[in-house]
Amino acid sequence: MKRFLVFLLLLGLASCDSGGGSPEGGEQVNKPVKRSLPQGEPVNILFVGNSHTYYNGGVGSHLSKMLVEGEPSGNYFISDLTASGATLEEHLENEITAQRLQERDWDIVVLQENSFVAYTQPEVVPPSVRAFNTAINNPDTKIYVFMTWAYKDNPSMYPVIRQACETAAAGVSGTVVPVGVAFEQVRLDPELPLELHDPDQFHPSAAGTFLAASVFYAVLSEKDPGALEYAASLNPSDAQLLKMVAWETVTSYGD
Repeated sequence: MKRFLVFLLLLGLASCDSGGGSPEGGEQVNKPVKRSLPQGEPVNILFVGNSHTYYNGGVGSHLSKMLVEGEPSGNYFISDLTASGATLEEHLENEITAQRLQERDWDIVVLQENSFVAYTQPEVVPPSVRAFNTAINNPDTKIYVFMTWAYKDNPSMYPVIRQACETAAAGVSGTVVPVGVAFEQVRLDPELPLELHDPDQFHPSAAGTFLAASVFYAVLSEKDPGALEYAASLNPSDAQLLKMVAWETVTSYGD
């Protein structure tokens, strides 16, 4: 009960203001962002997840900057609904989630399951994603499943998380965003000595969050993030390597 009360408090903090900033004090991301869209209306994107989504300023914040640069004539509205350690089931049980799902006609809802749950209880991920799809109750909303990564000290998590996310996405005709695949590519390549994990070994480092955002950009825009100058706080050469990995991951995923 104590953990759930903390969850409610954090969820409220992450969601109650119009800026939608993360509990970590990250940059606010639910504001109109320039992006290409033929009719000139914003594409509304909601990220639902936990600290894997909001760490280092948030995946959505970095993604928005990439979209501003890569599609300057367009319009995106990116928001997040996050709480530390939250599972999709906990989000579904919270009335704030129901309110946020109905406050706007979301074009895309990104669902990020707790990685430990996806690894230890992979069977719960597909029904949680299906329940979200039902709760959204909008046939035009597209579901994107954020495939997270293995903890640094437990690479065996990767295939289990991958399978859980792929099964969940298939059950709602959704799209997998293969961030975990990109992390695994870096782990296996000795020529890419990039640290993607925070010192705690499970949260992303700044490079890990940047890689995640680059994968999202490649999936959403179908464009190579390597053409972008944006590098966040990273060394430009490291950022370029991460964008290369993201593009190679997305273009080869599913082959």
